[in-house]
Amino acid sequence: MAVALTPAVDANLHVIATTAERGLFPLAPGGDGPADDEATTADELTGVMDQASVGQGLLFSSRHHGFDNRYCAAAVARYPDRFAGIANIDATSQGAPDDVAYWTGDGGLQGVRLWGGGPLFTDRRAAAVWVNDSRLDPLWDAIRSRGVPCNAQKTFPELLPATGAVLRRFSGLKLTLNNLAHVPAGQGTASEAAQKLLAMAEFPDVYVSFSADFVIHAARPGSPERQLLMALIGSFGAGRLCWSAFYPSERHRPYQLSAALVREALSFLPADDQEQILGGAARSLYPCLAAPSLPLDGSASGIHRLASRETGPRQGISGGTAAERGHPPLQMIKEAGNAE
Repeated sequence: MAVALTPAVDANLHVIATTAERGLFPLAPGGDGPADDEATTADELTGVMDQASVGQGLLFSSRHHGFDNRYCAAAVARYPDRFAGIANIDATSQGAPDDVAYWTGDGGLQGVRLWGGGPLFTDRRAAAVWVNDSRLDPLWDAIRSRGVPCNAQKTFPELLPATGAVLRRFSGLKLTLNNLAHVPAGQGTASEAAQKLLAMAEFPDVYVSFSADFVIHAARPGSPERQLLMALIGSFGAGRLCWSAFYPSERHRPYQLSAALVREALSFLPADDQEQILGGAARSLYPCLAAPSLPLDGSASGIHRLASRETGPRQGISGGTAAERGHPPLQMIKEAGNAE
């Protein structure tokens, strides 16, 4: 008899408008080339997830759409049981606190990702050197007041002390350090960067996400990645650790294979730790993803039921103040999400 386990949650997924959809959902300037390679609709993404028995995901608004989060919001509106949506916010904008309020309110998303210091569509470093700038205090206060999770894009190891200073000023701020805060995982716990990351465990509302590749390397006994993973579990606890295959930007192996390898790689851990890393931690950060149990044997039947479960009519909410700021009313977002 299969052991019941809640479905896996991928902590960093994206949808990008196809060419045919870009009249309604345009790209940020300069994003056409990479976006054409990564274009993925909500239906396509959920299909890929079904094949991998991944029930839910944290859906980040793609950098290809800049600060226009409507395409992400449309996907969340179409699959509210499967996705928690994270909006891109321009941290340097004077209207950033209002943007947080809109996108995590009428805009229909559940978290925010802060950007600053460079165009979104480039690959340059664009480190979050602004993270502890006191001029951003109204923004951090707005995020904490709304109680939504956040992360500062491009938080590199040298910025972790500044990030800690923000967390001390804004106690209770829920923050995720994505992609291991870019520490050199191949050095295990020996690097100064890894020690800075482990020190962030003192903040109880800080979570860490990492790639499928990191987990797969950590499956090897004695590897530096195994050493770092065990140190993360010892410092943060498995309940604050999340995984991602970073689909669709990472396609060097099929998504279904990545998910299967992650499950296999984590199998040396106690069952409770496996469950937390595979989905429990992400679900505790985003309680809107509370989900029914699925069998541990990889059966996707429950996931299909989750995807097709009737949630009632998706009523729109008029724009109000947000519309005056140039944001679309939620009705437009949800109608787009329901369009075939």
